[in-house]
Amino acid sequence: MYSPPSQKVFDLLAGQTILAISFGKYVFHLTMDSGDRISVSCPFRFAKKNVVNETPIQLFPLNSSDLLRVVGITIENSICDQEGNFEMVFSNGDSLIVYGNDQNYEVVWSHQIGQWVKIV
Repeated sequence: MYSPPSQKVFDLLAGQTILAISFGKYVFHLTMDSGDRISVSCPFRFAKKNVVNETPIQLFPLNSSDLLRVVGITIENSICDQEGNFEMVFSNGDSLIVYGNDQNYEVVWSHQIGQWVKIV
């Protein structure tokens, strides 16, 4: 497992809008208006911010997902702890928590200037 980047890297996500979400069997991709893309292939939770910690953890392969409701929505903030758990809060009140602290999974961010940032 890699150490996550500093918080200033995650601050770059604030204000970006989700343009598209695409799903694979064991991954989903969030594409933003800046051209950045985050690929997630690890357990996660997604729900309204006030109840996200009470919702079941979702595992791949997914049978269904409510993630589509953030298309066109802006990221308010994002934070990552030292274990690689990553949270994004959206302007519509939704929250995505990605549990990237399992050595068999990863989250990768394709940054707009061509850099790849491996979160875990």
